[in-house]
Amino acid sequence: RTYGFSEDYYAEARRRGVLVAAADAFTTGKATPPDAVRVSLSAPTERSQLAVGLQTLADMLEQGPAPASAIV
Repeated sequence: RTYGFSEDYYAEARRRGVLVAAADAFTTGKATPPDAVRVSLSAPTERSQLAVGLQTLADMLEQGPAPASAIV
């Protein structure tokens, strides 16, 4: 199971310290936004921060979302 790029993906990225923007924030007119995120490479002050952030996003895509907790 994969994330798709939903609000859950953005929230989990934020929880892990990585800020991404939904593609619809950069889509104009009535166009359907792609299933994507926008990643800015300008914020890190060190290259190692960028590497950690990109690896976090890659790990999230590979692992998929955590299963929903069930309340019994």
